[in-house]
Amino acid sequence: DAEISQEIEYITVRTGFKLRNVAFDDIELLKTDQKNYVTLFASHERKYTIRKSMKALLDHVLPNAFIQVHRHFIINIKFVKLISEREQQIEMVSGKEVPIGRTFKKVLYDRLNLV
Repeated sequence: DAEISQEIEYITVRTGFKLRNVAFDDIELLKTDQKNYVTLFASHERKYTIRKSMKALLDHVLPNAFIQVHRHFIINIKFVKLISEREQQIEMVSGKEVPIGRTFKKVLYDRLNLV
């Protein structure tokens, strides 16, 4: 018998007294202002705050489509509209602008299919 491996395609977040599954494909970016709190920005202008560090999310939860581009931001590469090299920032499909940190620039450029 072949073993069926199914990857998890969502993260479960707590909203009040409810648990909600948010598909990774719906998450545009993550932002942190505090050490252990991260805000998920999802499609349709939805936002969820979760209590977890950016490092823990990157290391154990988020799939490869997510890249840390600044000490306060992780983006879903599927939502990138354009990258302004002059301003060192990313414009997301929603219009949100995300800065690119110097230490994260190489990782970002390595992950892009730059031709």
